[in-house]
Amino acid sequence: SQGDWDRDEAIVPQPDARYYAHFKHVKAAIFEVLRVQAAAATTLLRSSDPGAVLSEKHAVKLMPTERQLEELGLADVLEAILHVHGGMTVVARQLQLRVQG
Repeated sequence: SQGDWDRDEAIVPQPDARYYAHFKHVKAAIFEVLRVQAAAATTLLRSSDPGAVLSEKHAVKLMPTERQLEELGLADVLEAILHVHGGMTVVARQLQLRVQG
């Protein structure tokens, strides 16, 4: 759950909306979110049942949801994904990630 994420991590929104028109910046932002998700998954695994299904490897393969991006303050990334780069499914496919849900 993203309420467990450390919002002081290195995920920083960019002030220039055109910044995310460049796919390399969207890719970097998404993979930073995935790094934070993986760290949260690792923490969860260490504190829960050893037979838990969630794994760091699994977390890294999931495209963040629109809601997750918004809650992390990455509305600019989301807007670029939706209006410049073809949508969540297209971007997920380009990054070889699975869409959640």
